[in-house]
Amino acid sequence: QLAAAAQPLEYGATLETKIASYDSYCNLFHFILNSDGPVDLEVPNYYWAWEVIDEFIYQFNSFCAYRQKVALKQDNDEDAQILRENPNTWGCYSVLNVLYSLIQRSQIQEQLEARKRGEDPAAYAGEYGSRPLYQMLGYFSLIGLLRVHCLLGDFSMALKTLDNIELNKKSMFARVMAAQFSTYYYVGFSYMMMHRYTDAIRMFTHILIYISRTKNFQKNAQYDSIAKKSDQMYALVAICVALNPTR
Repeated sequence: QLAAAAQPLEYGATLETKIASYDSYCNLFHFILNSDGPVDLEVPNYYWAWEVIDEFIYQFNSFCAYRQKVALKQDNDEDAQILRENPNTWGCYSVLNVLYSLIQRSQIQEQLEARKRGEDPAAYAGEYGSRPLYQMLGYFSLIGLLRVHCLLGDFSMALKTLDNIELNKKSMFARVMAAQFSTYYYVGFSYMMMHRYTDAIRMFTHILIYISRTKNFQKNAQYDSIAKKSDQMYALVAICVALNPTR
């Protein structure tokens, strides 16, 4: 179940499969968050926590898009009936609740605040936040929350979620390049949507330059997905420059 949580759904998955995937995520997060004390899990790999949060939000986004498509077309009565019977499946509230719960349980905000003050974050981690599993899930949930608020169109709230993350300094999990890239992408996008074009360009160009410098050292599946997303970022830079010409 741990490995499956980080795996993308197959292309063209049925509605029943998407609902079953949601139930699996709920069971996993319920186990992690509501067990008697911190759970002792050995995660499959270092990137697992990020891939779980990333895939969780991706499936939420794609399910919402599918639900809207069924509602507009009204040519699939069977799926429409299933959706009516499962109104809370992949609901916005439940997704936000998971992310906020992981952040709160891990006390990651308190740890990040301590780092900003130059203090030892371990003193603020608590019983759960001192465990790598909870620390990683909490940290990546902040980035996930940034993304969800962007999807919901609340760009000021999206930026507020990262108040305690100093982008100009090495992050807690810098090795997870996909998380780094996603952070800069959605921060830059939020700035752009708030008409802060100079800030958006600064975010986009910073990560694009970093990727171009390290591309020869990161030949893996994680980097392949980043390379594809980079093209979108270059397009966003062009839009920002067109709206706010700079030298």
